[in-house]
Amino acid sequence: MPLNSERKEKIDKLLKKFSKDHDIDENSKIGFLSENESIGVIEHLSTGIIGLDVITNGGLIKGKVNIIYGGENTGKSTQLLDIIAHQHKTDPDFIAAVCDNEKVFDREYATSKGIDPERLIVGADFKTAEEAYDFCNEMAASNLINLLAVDTIQALASKGEIVTKKGKKKSTEDDTMALIPRLLSQFLRMYTSQTSGNTTLVLLSQVRLDLGSFMPSAKKTGGKAIDHYNVLTVKLASSKAHSGNDVSNTKWPWVVANEADSPPKSFTLKMRIDKAKMQGRYDGNVLTMYFHQGKFERKLNVLAIAKDLGLHDGKLLKYHGNRESIPKIDQEKGSVDEWTFSELEFKAKGFHDMYNRVPDEAIDWLETKLQEEYTKKISFNIEVEDESERTEEN
Repeated sequence: MPLNSERKEKIDKLLKKFSKDHDIDENSKIGFLSENESIGVIEHLSTGIIGLDVITNGGLIKGKVNIIYGGENTGKSTQLLDIIAHQHKTDPDFIAAVCDNEKVFDREYATSKGIDPERLIVGADFKTAEEAYDFCNEMAASNLINLLAVDTIQALASKGEIVTKKGKKKSTEDDTMALIPRLLSQFLRMYTSQTSGNTTLVLLSQVRLDLGSFMPSAKKTGGKAIDHYNVLTVKLASSKAHSGNDVSNTKWPWVVANEADSPPKSFTLKMRIDKAKMQGRYDGNVLTMYFHQGKFERKLNVLAIAKDLGLHDGKLLKYHGNRESIPKIDQEKGSVDEWTFSELEFKAKGFHDMYNRVPDEAIDWLETKLQEEYTKKISFNIEVEDESERTEEN
């Protein structure tokens, strides 16, 4: 229903005056939803990591707080470097800043990933958590940085844990409970207030054992603030655990019963969405990822995740090839629309053979099918759960 023109004119003047008085850009996200197309638009930042992009329906959320957490050796820092490297390859203007609280940043490893050192800022010599978060606030407030990451939020001690207000050194016996959560809460409030949505924040978080429940479980640390301000939370958990000859828990794509472990420097990883405040969210759903010989390799993950989703059986892959792949005799039978794509078969002796020999065009085609298949799988699960709930209510 159209708004009264006189009333609308008064509101427009009010908003313009407010923007002028508070030095707010007229193109900012203040105004009628019908007239400002930038309000409430959720944009994704592709990670280049096929499993992470699939389970998040596109990647990290641009300009928002994203959390990746998990135990040791679950690939948190590796994923961060892969994300930055992918953006450096696809966006020539992309600048990232990393707050290296753990002081373990490996220059050689980062550049080997494809990171451009001229477009990465690293803060790696902070003495206190306050220094680290002041650095982060300056980066976020500038709105000159595309991605800001903290690795990890628990690594540094705050001033209150080191010295008293009078400068006297503290002992480990002194009570310093909840200083980091309070500091983190203040930082997130400042980030939210100062950034205009240009800087994507990624917080890497460690886990602790929650012993308060019947069965101990791993939870992220850092206090309640990180749950309030973030829009996306991804949990990583290694699934290497197995006993004796039973390797079913490894779920390595070419491991068979009574066979040895996964390849060297390789492990399987369970990735779960704990929170996702966005359309098409996949809360609570799990996808298996594969860390293969030191990296989240695209080819292996495309094949392995596709196998998990039932798109092939590890021995036969049917895919659509381009017209160069189709015999000329087929092309002569019909119009261009009819022979631009055709279903082809690739046969292998097993997954390992498929991984070594599958054509690149099959990988490209298969990658485009993963998101579609995963979405269908999740939609089906949601429908089943809703149906069961209705049945219980009746």
